[in-house]
Amino acid sequence: MYAGKDENYLDPAMVEWDRNLLTVMRRQVEGSTDNYIAHAKPEIIRGPPAYAELDFAIDGLSSVSNKYSEVIAGKTWPVLVPEVDHDWQAVFRVAWIK
Repeated sequence: MYAGKDENYLDPAMVEWDRNLLTVMRRQVEGSTDNYIAHAKPEIIRGPPAYAELDFAIDGLSSVSNKYSEVIAGKTWPVLVPEVDHDWQAVFRVAWIK
């Protein structure tokens, strides 16, 4: 599927493309997360990464990781973003302190 036509190996150009894509995605959010979130440096002018930047990075990582998971293990995951499968707000509807 990811090999060239009638080939038995991955196309090196595809692997290089994916490595470059991961680098771009990492750089997109790295400065903000290192300086604003992890270390809370007050002198940083730029705030936290924008939702669009995080979304781009998560979607790209999901795509690349699924591709290589399929190549290595033969399986993929539908999404990397956690999905809430229960009513997490229920705890706020019940008075638990009397």
